[in-house]
Amino acid sequence: IHAIYEKNADNMCEELGDLLLQVMLHAEIGYEEKEFTLNDVIKNLNKKIINRHPYIFNKKEKVSPTVPPISVIIISALLFAA
Repeated sequence: IHAIYEKNADNMCEELGDLLLQVMLHAEIGYEEKEFTLNDVIKNLNKKIINRHPYIFNKKEKVSPTVPPISVIIISALLFAA
């Protein structure tokens, strides 16, 4: 939280890396124990975002089926950035 208030991009990047590490480690443990996969985590996040923000996702206009959900875009960017 300190990194956000201080608007320190380097510190924020470091903190987000720590958070991502936790997500990846717990997803790997879940996978090894055959409880869930990283894909399950992403799918649940996508459902949660849609349920919490229906005013954004329940619009009548059609969205291109080639545009993936935002959570998939974020996770893909993180996974393939290395």
